[in-house]
Amino acid sequence: MKRNRRGKHVTPDSAARILRKACLRVGIEGASTHSFRKTVLTQMSDSGIPLRVIAEVSGHRDLRQLQAYLEVREEQVLGAVSSLSMLSFVEDSSTEDEKEKFPDTSPSLQQ
Repeated sequence: MKRNRRGKHVTPDSAARILRKACLRVGIEGASTHSFRKTVLTQMSDSGIPLRVIAEVSGHRDLRQLQAYLEVREEQVLGAVSSLSMLSFVEDSSTEDEKEKFPDTSPSLQQ
């Protein structure tokens, strides 16, 4: 917890009050400590910081709690789906002898 000019701890309520006053001064409406926290955690996730690290830094006990703060945008979903197109089927280059020794027991994708 940060300390104020008098050396006392800044409470969550006083931090929220300070933020509201600063936002009003510069014309930002609807901002809160919660919205700032949500934005920062989402930006950390967007930057590729592992979710376990973000959870630790933000004080969340588990990833389920953290999920409530992270925003998922349409372009992120589309990007994740399009990255799957980079995956391609790899042909089996095993020799007949290797195939006999190590038969394929995985379910077939072809019907």
